[in-house]
Amino acid sequence: MKKYGPQGYPDNWESSCLWDGKVSVHLGYPEHGWVLLSVLTTSYNGSLVLQLSDAFDPFWDLIDWLKAVAGNNLPASFKIDEEGCYKELIVRPYSGRYSEYSDIEFRINGNLWNNETSEWEEQCFFIHRGKRVQFLDEFTKRLSQWLEEDYSPDGWNRSLREDDPDNPFCDLENLDIRGLKQLIEVNKAADITRLR
Repeated sequence: MKKYGPQGYPDNWESSCLWDGKVSVHLGYPEHGWVLLSVLTTSYNGSLVLQLSDAFDPFWDLIDWLKAVAGNNLPASFKIDEEGCYKELIVRPYSGRYSEYSDIEFRINGNLWNNETSEWEEQCFFIHRGKRVQFLDEFTKRLSQWLEEDYSPDGWNRSLREDDPDNPFCDLENLDIRGLKQLIEVNKAADITRLR
């Protein structure tokens, strides 16, 4: 795992465009109330796998977070509780030296248990610069594809909410991403207009 400086930045953050690139997202098949979320980038710093638990269902917050990013309400962040530790997904505006190639900074921070000190330590696990439109398009496209093709209510254990079958949050089939998709299209149109 890569080490970053005190603010989470690598030493050569502003001196290299190696940190710029595209983000790829993959959601695994739900099983026993868990889904793995893989985040990868074409830039230098690689990948990270997050563990999503139905005990702390993150999907509703994920949609709200993506809507905030689409609305350019930055910085935008939300935490994923991995049942014992957490990961915080953060998107901030980027306007540094390589802003021609990137307009956002996407990072994933979290805590990690240190066996030597027997304490939790805050860390930056993933950091990336990229284009907001590509980031939003990728997250939304993969989430939509996952909901249509790979999501199974049987693998996403709803036992904690079975006492309230009318609750729309019980099943991810009720997760509505149409509004998010509309925001993405507005962002794409604005980006194309800006480039002309």
